[in-house]
Amino acid sequence: MVREGEWKYIWLANGDREQLFHLADDPNELVNRATDDANVAARFRSAAVQDLQDHGLDEVLCDGDLDGFSFEAHEPDRIHQLASWKGVNGFPDAPGDVLDDWKLESLDDFMFER
Repeated sequence: MVREGEWKYIWLANGDREQLFHLADDPNELVNRATDDANVAARFRSAAVQDLQDHGLDEVLCDGDLDGFSFEAHEPDRIHQLASWKGVNGFPDAPGDVLDDWKLESLDDFMFER
């Protein structure tokens, strides 16, 4: 996702699809303007590629572009667009559980004896 000013660009690997929204005109993101404003979408796509390269994530690119795949329909469910090649394979069933552990560890850092 790339956001700049009133524009928001989203790339979906599934189907190599792009979404572009003008948030001032369409705050609910209902009108995809990726085709009508193709030059804006192309600029944001390039920015996304550059950011991935800057962070050493070339493995998600193919010939210097975002590496999508043929569209595959899925039953409506929670979206998991994760970096499985980096060992990230899903979210916990109850994300708050992860925060509980983090809070406990963080509190230990701030505890002191009086």
